[in-house]
Amino acid sequence: MLSYTVHENENREIRLLPDGRAVMALIVPPLWLAWHRLWWALAVYLALMAAAYLFVWTTLAPAAIFLSTLPGLYLFLEGHELVRQKAARLGWREIGLVSGGDIEEAEQRYFDARQEGGRHEMQPAASSPTGLRPASSGESIGLFAEDDPR
Repeated sequence: MLSYTVHENENREIRLLPDGRAVMALIVPPLWLAWHRLWWALAVYLALMAAAYLFVWTTLAPAAIFLSTLPGLYLFLEGHELVRQKAARLGWREIGLVSGGDIEEAEQRYFDARQEGGRHEMQPAASSPTGLRPASSGESIGLFAEDDPR
C-alpha cells in the first residue's frame, strides 16, 4: 500500500501528496523537478551537473561520474519531501496521513473517514522538532524512561 500526506489550504481544498520514494526523480531528475515546478532545486541540480561535466575532463573523471549520480539519488529519496515543503510555503497545511492501493483509493478512504466523523486534524507530538519528549522525572538510558526503577 502507498501512503499519502493530506494537505488543506485556506479555501478548504484537499490535496494528497505521495510519501516515499520518487522513482521518476531518479530516472529523469530535471524533468521531474520541472514537472513539480521546483525551480530553485532545478537550478541547483543543473549547476551541479555542469560542475560534474567540467570535472569529467580532468583527472578526477571517475569521482565526477560517481558524484554526478548523487543529486538524482537524493531526489529519489527526498523528492516528495521537497514537494511537501513547497506546498507548505504556498499555504497548504498538512492535516493527515492516509494509505491506499492508489491515489483514488487513498482519497476515498480519507473522505470516508472524514464523513464518519473521524479525526482529521493532526496534533503535533511535542514542541520539539523530532517529536520526542524528555523524560519527566528521574534518569533514563536512551529514549525510554524507567517507570519502576529496581
